Amino acid sequence: MAVILNTDFSTIADHIGQARIAGLQQRSELYDSVVVIVNLQEAYLDVEVDLLNEFWQSYQISLAETQVPSNLLSSISILHQHVINRALDGAGDKYTDINDWLRDESITVYETYADMSEEAGWPIDHDRIKTDAVLSWT
Repeated sequence: MAVILNTDFSTIADHIGQARIAGLQQRSELYDSVVVIVNLQEAYLDVEVDLLNEFWQSYQISLAETQVPSNLLSSISILHQHVINRALDGAGDKYTDINDWLRDESITVYETYADMSEEAGWPIDHDRIKTDAVLSWT
């Protein structure tokens, strides 16, 4: 049975984590834009009047989207189910736990991905999680 390569799995997991962080960064960027508009000098009151409502509404909408998009959770589930359905361990048996396969393949995933994976019903063991240093969005 053909199963995804460990390098491809890692790349996909990283991309899914990046997609989530991009959504969170969007919210942060919208808020920063609102702050700039609010802090405009009095001479630019017309600019503030023209822009503030739309940017504030966009920011409010982004706040409502704090949950992980269901398409990301679904993608994680499909990826993990593929491994469980097709991967065989050294004895030729199917894996029953994604963590066993991750461990055998020396794969670690970023915290962002692991958090989403847990939300999707696939908890990742701590020894398979690496820090989001590259992915963080503070």
